[in-house]
Amino acid sequence: MSIPRLVAIGLAAGAFVAPGTGIALTASDVPLPRERPGSVASEADAAKAAPAETDAAETDATEREAAGTESGTADTDIGDADAPGAKFSSNGIALPRQRPPEAGPRFGPDGALGAVADDATAAAVREAVNHISARRFDAALAIQKKIADPAARTLIEFLYVRDYSLSAPHARIADFLDNNPDWPNRELIRKRFEVALLAQRAKPDTVIAAFEEEAPLSSAGTIVFASALDKAGNLDRARAMIRALWRSASLTQGEEKLVLERFGKILTGEDHKVRMDRLLYKGETAAALRVAKKLGGNNLKLAEARIAVIRRSKAAGSALDKLPDTSKADPGYLLSKVQWYRRTGKEAEAAKLLLSAAFDDDKLVDPDEWALERRIIARELIEEDNAKAAYDLVSTHAAESAIDRLENEWHAGWIALRFLKDPEAAKTHFAELKTIATTPISQARAEYWLGRASEEGGEPERALEHYLAAGAFPTTYYGQLSLDRVGRTSVPGPDKPLIADTARRIVNERDSVRAMRLLAQIGEKDQAARYMISMANETDDPLTLVGLAETAQRMGLKWGTVWIGKRGSQAGAPTDAYAFSTDGMPDYPKMGAPIDPAVVYAIARQESVFNPEAVSPAGARGLMQMMPATAKATARSVGQPYDLKRLTADPRYNATLGAAHLGELADYYNNAFALVFAAYNAGPGRVSEWIERFGDPRKGEIDPVDWVELIPFNETRNYVQRVMEGLQVYRASLGGSQKLLIADDLRLPIGYGNTMIAVDTGSRPGVYDNGVPGVFSGFGSGPLDTGGAPATALGFGEGH
Repeated sequence: MSIPRLVAIGLAAGAFVAPGTGIALTASDVPLPRERPGSVASEADAAKAAPAETDAAETDATEREAAGTESGTADTDIGDADAPGAKFSSNGIALPRQRPPEAGPRFGPDGALGAVADDATAAAVREAVNHISARRFDAALAIQKKIADPAARTLIEFLYVRDYSLSAPHARIADFLDNNPDWPNRELIRKRFEVALLAQRAKPDTVIAAFEEEAPLSSAGTIVFASALDKAGNLDRARAMIRALWRSASLTQGEEKLVLERFGKILTGEDHKVRMDRLLYKGETAAALRVAKKLGGNNLKLAEARIAVIRRSKAAGSALDKLPDTSKADPGYLLSKVQWYRRTGKEAEAAKLLLSAAFDDDKLVDPDEWALERRIIARELIEEDNAKAAYDLVSTHAAESAIDRLENEWHAGWIALRFLKDPEAAKTHFAELKTIATTPISQARAEYWLGRASEEGGEPERALEHYLAAGAFPTTYYGQLSLDRVGRTSVPGPDKPLIADTARRIVNERDSVRAMRLLAQIGEKDQAARYMISMANETDDPLTLVGLAETAQRMGLKWGTVWIGKRGSQAGAPTDAYAFSTDGMPDYPKMGAPIDPAVVYAIARQESVFNPEAVSPAGARGLMQMMPATAKATARSVGQPYDLKRLTADPRYNATLGAAHLGELADYYNNAFALVFAAYNAGPGRVSEWIERFGDPRKGEIDPVDWVELIPFNETRNYVQRVMEGLQVYRASLGGSQKLLIADDLRLPIGYGNTMIAVDTGSRPGVYDNGVPGVFSGFGSGPLDTGGAPATALGFGEGH
């Protein structure tokens, strides 16, 4: 069957950025928080962006994406929602549950919650919300005074003080924060308060008192606090704060102007140089060039050369070469030279230069960026049969952040195990990975690879311990692979926790939760979902997380339920049933090649979190995030009319086309779902390229687990793993088979890895079996036999 080589694009990472993090000057030079772009995102651990290389005019974000970060360790915080009435407000579409022929879903809305306010109160709140959306605050506050319901009154106050226009007096914002600790968006509102102190010219003693117990969260807060300290005579502290801000913060031109006007005389050439370096590491070229011009001379030339590298200018190489020797000793020059070497196919030279770099954090400026570059080049060296150099690069790093430490340790362990055949070295790195990992996904990942390394090292008992530890996270990809590794044949669908109703009743006693129900009652379901997600992001309390998830589910907040469930699972709360909700899909007409409904659910969950109105920056639309061109081709193939508007207005239409496209891909790849999911995300053309480069997992040419990890784009690697784990859960949750079929889905060969670990309990064991491990059998001495293929058959490339 001919498959259109089209890329199905999902939601871009970070589409929900907390507002208030950027500052822009008004005509009166008063910085105001920049409002967050209106967009409906899925999740960061599977945000869909075009995986192909993009023109990095301002940033090397594509390289960070390609090099790999921890898969699915955190969801994007979408709790800082736009004000009600924004263009992504709910339109009230009700989505019926899909009921597969074999059985109904295990988990759906149980007893939808009724109205929380009388009609008159709801109407008054609706009117006040409309006024706030139109910035008619006096009218909204006049209505607020007439409302008796405390939750409704506080809701109006909440919407008022969080508004980016800063109409609320700073004292009123402070009162809200003091009196309403469990309301959402606290960090955002605190930033609003800090900017209000500056914009409203608060007295120095008021400002100083505001920061006695809590440090500034925003650049505006730092500026106003330092100014107050300066006026109060605390010059040393004020100047130290400003110098630190200038050196490290991303500032708008307006903020830069304020800093330079008020404190420019205390800033040194060294301060400007550090700022220039940090901005260049971040790819903020315009701001870097502004400060470089203050330095002039060789520093300006260095900045211009580095910007040429960042922008991939053809003149970048000559610009670097023309720099004087003093500039060529600069660590920033070295990193830019490494990047230029790599992009021109000189990986060996890049690696040599990287290994010569000092580990002094101050000299590196941004150690995480250096660690990233090591991963990128290591991946390219593997394809050139230079695994030893690749290992040396990733095993020696100075990464600071948990995510970059985690990724470099994993890469080092994987290269040691799979390419250098050194399980002892691999175990060292995977053990370090285990100490860093904090989420179920990353913990299962660490334990699985410790198990693999223990197997290769001839320690079957230790391998079993690690696989069982990974299997304690049965809704994760590596947890499921570990269960299969020890002979587990089924995985149950998650059930709602026993405390669900109790937790719901407890959280519904809070005015903040009642207010969210009131928002939904007046038709603002999407806003209610976003604010409730913010509440979930701001707590680790299991009871609160379960209560919020159960409340969201009963309110019919389909995508909000999944988001809160995911957040709870990450925090260790028993919310898997909500994270894998079965209430998000309509009962759609089936057309084209058949496809397991569990596959459709797993894809929709990852693509849109069941939001029928989701639209990505790339233009993907609806539940299944269909690109218009893909949807048009699919509609034609199944004999349906194509209608762009229906992709977001009609969930059944979107689901029908998405399922048909999946069926087409599954038929083409013979149900090898790692290939199916990779093709849905990155396009069949990319998958064909990767099969040619790495081998065909369907033919036993490569370990399918490695094939997934070798995908050059982190977003697609993560996507395949998250959808694969979702598929196993949805097979059980939708009332069908509870069989664990991940080996079949990945096309793992019989005796996968020449190994099968089993506990001698008289039946195939599982993680929840108790007792002492018994007999083990069938251990192999090495990785999957590649049939004589060279080491490069297991090699991998890097998007760059």
